[in-house]
Amino acid sequence: MLIFIFLLVLVSDQGTLLSKRTFQTEVYMFEGGPNHVYQPSIYASSFNLSFPSAVIVTPTALVGSHTILFTTSGTVSNGTLNMVCVGGVYAVNAENGKVVWNESFPNMVMTQPLVVNGIIVVGVGNNMFVNQSFRGTGVNEIVALNEQGHVIWVHKTRGESMPTPVFFEGDIVEATGGGYVCSLDLSTGHLVWASKIPSYVSMSSPLLVGEQLLFGGANPYVFYDINVTNGKVIWETQINATGGLDDSSPSFCNGIVITGFTDLVSNNTLDYKEVGINITNGQLVWCLNEGEGPTPSDLESPPATLYDGYAS
Repeated sequence: MLIFIFLLVLVSDQGTLLSKRTFQTEVYMFEGGPNHVYQPSIYASSFNLSFPSAVIVTPTALVGSHTILFTTSGTVSNGTLNMVCVGGVYAVNAENGKVVWNESFPNMVMTQPLVVNGIIVVGVGNNMFVNQSFRGTGVNEIVALNEQGHVIWVHKTRGESMPTPVFFEGDIVEATGGGYVCSLDLSTGHLVWASKIPSYVSMSSPLLVGEQLLFGGANPYVFYDINVTNGKVIWETQINATGGLDDSSPSFCNGIVITGFTDLVSNNTLDYKEVGINITNGQLVWCLNEGEGPTPSDLESPPATLYDGYAS
């Protein structure tokens, strides 16, 4: 199943390779930066490609090797706490759509691949609950691979690693479904620091602005600003939400962090809201009520994209 076929604005309409360029690929956070506009310098021919399970997040372009990295959420054998998933990472030739290599993992992979210094980093984990404050059954881990798809190291995490982590000064930093934020050495996977928080995090991929790591959590619904160098809380803001805050990947522009959340109206109806937060002190600057709508099956509050001073 393939949810989308390729997203980047640099795809050839004629189905021919327009140009070959060699650049070092660097992806430090979800969708490439705080605006959530990801535009790598790569050209691709037109192709159709099917995967055994869904593609949830933006692919990453390996520009130098002219390949595209897709992650797949995994084939689920049953819907219980004991369910077995097989997620994967696929490197696809951008010119002909052929799979160059793939690596499978014993759980869902729902992170956009980070690529730093030739090392690919993904998170592994699913969206099932062990209890109301712990998300992620089965194998939960962060994995590093080289550009040939061979695993370099594996770090087991407390709770799922569904959010895309960030890279900061030699370390990989992740917030998980087990009330846990950790920093790992990129080269070895060794733990640098770990901090507990009261919330679990689902798909809220952390935003990195300077040394501030920003993301939303659930149960309780709190928006966090963590010092990325040591894991200490800079500020935290309680949000009057019933869902979505832990799903929404925040974006940033002009001192304002933008994220989303939902309020339960009835069994099948939610109130959808976007909020702007002062990055210095965590104070709410504005709140936009986008209106009521049906409850989706999964992601309640998708990330906002910022372009030319506007959010969408």
